[in-house]
Amino acid sequence: MPYAEIARRLANATVGIVPYEESTGTHCAFVAKIVEYLGAGLPVVSTPLNSARRYFGNEPAVRFSEFNGETFGQQILAWLDEPPERRRGLGRAASQRVQVALDWSAISKKAIDFVEQIQQQQRRV
Repeated sequence: MPYAEIARRLANATVGIVPYEESTGTHCAFVAKIVEYLGAGLPVVSTPLNSARRYFGNEPAVRFSEFNGETFGQQILAWLDEPPERRRGLGRAASQRVQVALDWSAISKKAIDFVEQIQQQQRRV
């Protein structure tokens, strides 16, 4: 699918899926897919990637499955069984949380604060 069409296609989506097998690379990389889906207001089903579970473990719009088709499919169907207004409400709320917490200015401020904290600790030693 051409990249330019992705936003238009996601506008018609009901649930975002992150069906990746656990590996060193996926544990690091594919948390971004969840951010993209939540940012678009979509609830998500994901396999149990470490970084995703760590960051989104308490996010009501994200459900985790085991890495197998049966439980992954069950979680997708569970989202589809939710009343559309509930799905949309959870998706909108998650989108707002992502916009606040994962906006570039918020991320860069956290990074700067972290570096400054390390620098201050090193000065004390």
